Parts: sequence; structure tokens; C-alpha cells
Amino acid sequence: RSRPLILFAHSHGCLQAYGLAKQLGKRVLKFFLAARRPPTMPLLDEVWGVSKGADIQSMDDTALLEGLVGAWRNALLESVRGSSLPPVAKKILSTVREQYASPCSPGGSSELDVVVS
Repeated sequence: RSRPLILFAHSHGCLQAYGLAKQLGKRVLKFFLAARRPPTMPLLDEVWGVSKGADIQSMDDTALLEGLVGAWRNALLESVRGSSLPPVAKKILSTVREQYASPCSPGGSSELDVVVS
């Protein structure tokens, strides 16, 4: 229970790991993050113009897709812009909604105030 730890987190798991590191305090000797902006920089506000993950749930496919393509270049998603979405694109959007709307993964400015302070 009192052993020192080194934490590594990648991408979407970084916010959860950040919360864990804060709770563990001095037990965490090193905290390595990969492929994620600092937890104090709200992702949802910048990419989709919303301040909380719950707003992602009600966003239509076109707006969600435009935010994704604008933030992260992706040939598949770029190729379906302005057309009927194939099943694989619908699954991607569904997964994005689930991830970013989860209360376990705060990413909007109104949520990060609670996590970071």
C-alpha cells in the first residue's frame, strides 16, 4: 500500500491516470503521459465548441464528424464527409460519443474545473 509507483498513461486514459496520481500523491515518483494534451486544456471546447461531455451525446453526426476531421486528420472520415455514412463511420462516431460523454473522462471546460482544482 505504501510502495512508490511510476504511472504511464496513453491518450484517452491520461485524465483518469491524472486523477489517480493526484489521489496517490507522493507515492507517484514519475508520471508519464503520451499522446494527450495537459489536463488543464479543455478538448471538447476546442474541437466541438461544447463545455461538457453530455453535449456530445446530442450532437448530430455531421457536426461530430466535422470536429473529428478538423482536429485529427483521418482519410476514412474525410472520405465520407457530405455523404451517407457507412456502418464503420457510424460505429466510429458512436464510440466517440461514448468516450467523450462519459463522466469518467471529463474533457470540457466546465468539467475540468472540477477535476483540476
